[in-house]
Amino acid sequence: MGNRAVFLDRDGVINEILYFPDMGRIDAPFHVDQFRLLPKAAEGVRLINEMGFKTIVVSNQPGISRNNFDEKALTRIDARMREEIGAGNGIIDAVYYCRHHPEGVNPKYRRDCGCRKPKPGMLLQAARDLDIDLSASYMVGDGITDIQAGCSAG
Repeated sequence: MGNRAVFLDRDGVINEILYFPDMGRIDAPFHVDQFRLLPKAAEGVRLINEMGFKTIVVSNQPGISRNNFDEKALTRIDARMREEIGAGNGIIDAVYYCRHHPEGVNPKYRRDCGCRKPKPGMLLQAARDLDIDLSASYMVGDGITDIQAGCSAG
């Protein structure tokens, strides 16, 4: 039997999502200074850790394919997330990002892939990498695609 895990979506579950009036939509933070941890997120991760589950972030980040931000910005945001979760004594064991979007403007990331939720690719990769028993694990998200990915992964 493998490890048990709680898979967490990032935007809207761990951190605030933002409204961008110039684009007319809500989205992930584009810059590290826009990243705001949700209240109790660090405590939630700590409690997941204390229950013996691995904590794994699985997040679609199509802003990369849309050229809203770049890899350096994503790296800085990821570091801030881990730092703020750590300040609350929580540990994120792994992070998986899908940077693709089939309608992206950046040709490097414009494609229909197996990792973009609702497809289960990120969860399946984490299961292989970290010996996760998916049938003993959970998916937490703020959208139907998160739940569909969890169901598809078993």
